[in-house]
Amino acid sequence: MENQAGGKSKAVRKPSLSPTDVVTPRAIIEEKSRASLDEVTRELHRRGGVAVCSATVRKALRTVGIQRVKPERVASAPGEKPARYGDTKTHRRRMSPTV
Repeated sequence: MENQAGGKSKAVRKPSLSPTDVVTPRAIIEEKSRASLDEVTRELHRRGGVAVCSATVRKALRTVGIQRVKPERVASAPGEKPARYGDTKTHRRRMSPTV
């Protein structure tokens, strides 16, 4: 195969999701807005029988203008320390032998 410039053209892989297949993930997201990308991918496979990876679903959603965002994380207060778990003095005390 040659292109108009006389060079060889690259072979292009057929897209895994057709434009009609992109409608299904969009509907899934409208129903379950908090669903993870893996959940959307599994639901797409269940509803449409299309087995694709989550990266393919993410790219397809971007092409139709839907971008998944992570929920905002709230920082802890400046003086507030989280509870520590693990090795403490309580764990190091010796148990007295019981007789």
